[in-house]
Amino acid sequence: MPIYSNQVEHHVLGGLLKHPDVLPDIDSFVNVGDFYNEVHQTIYCVLRESILNEDKIDKVLVGTKISNLGISSKDDIEIYDYINTLYHTSITKSGVEEACKELVKFRIRRELSETADRIKDHVTNSSCETLEEIISKSDSILSILLDANASTTKILTCCP
Repeated sequence: MPIYSNQVEHHVLGGLLKHPDVLPDIDSFVNVGDFYNEVHQTIYCVLRESILNEDKIDKVLVGTKISNLGISSKDDIEIYDYINTLYHTSITKSGVEEACKELVKFRIRRELSETADRIKDHVTNSSCETLEEIISKSDSILSILLDANASTTKILTCCP
């Protein structure tokens, strides 16, 4: 079962539509890979690029950019209507930051789950290795993930 929350992704995207000035506060720890849903990934990329380019953040313009990328709907809802729904998300600027932290937490949980599966596969198929080799390889698999997320974890735990 995938580890994600459409509601959290929805809050982050709606928050960025309503509070584009929050991007500098979250841009250091949120990225497209934090979104599980592919349409949400695209919406995030369009919003981020528009905000960084200092374009006007208008739901129709955002919808048009997404439509131009070949996305016409999300969950059988026309993309313009979906963006409009996102825009009407009731969320404060601080709420966006909190939702972003939750979004990253979901991504890290997915990565930990995938890493645990890789370790399990290694342990299951390592009957010819010594105990030291099994532990070393398992530690190596986990260390790659921990190293990749060290700065994000520090940001998330240091933020009020």
